[in-house]
Amino acid sequence: ASKFGISSTDLQITREPFLSKWKSKSFDNCSINSFPRTFNFAIKRNLFLSIRFDENIKEYGYEDTLFGHQIKALGLSVKHVDNPLLHTGLESNRQYLRKIEQSLKTLYTIREDIDTPPLLMAYRRLRAVRMVPFTAWCWRKIHTLLHDNLMSENPSLFVFKLYKLGYYCNYVLYERDV
Repeated sequence: ASKFGISSTDLQITREPFLSKWKSKSFDNCSINSFPRTFNFAIKRNLFLSIRFDENIKEYGYEDTLFGHQIKALGLSVKHVDNPLLHTGLESNRQYLRKIEQSLKTLYTIREDIDTPPLLMAYRRLRAVRMVPFTAWCWRKIHTLLHDNLMSENPSLFVFKLYKLGYYCNYVLYERDV
């Protein structure tokens, strides 16, 4: 238990360690995978109705990235308003990690429609040099250690990225047809 009487597995990820790296960028310098998250954006109704969210995405994850990709494909510009969002009542680390795993499965289903997420670009580089099986093997060997770090009071952004890349490689090779 922590000094607050909460076990580390029940601690909520504040996402500050993860988001601070992204929040410090101006939107003009961000790639399309930094499209404003759909929990906090404004768009003209007629534009929204012409683009829409992909109704084929039934599970959590990447629908906002795909939406942003469609906007960019139409050659439209996006103006970013720095409007911080206060998170209250966040899920536990365990729940958040399950959502991330689900989002990676969603990413697999839309991989042909989108090419900008850094994780997908890293996966494609690994595939080009035939390192996906090795990456998946490494992930299976150390995923418990990575998971333990992410459940800790001080999760590492680097470990988070490794976990996601390894999970995705493992999913593509061994779990997607299960």
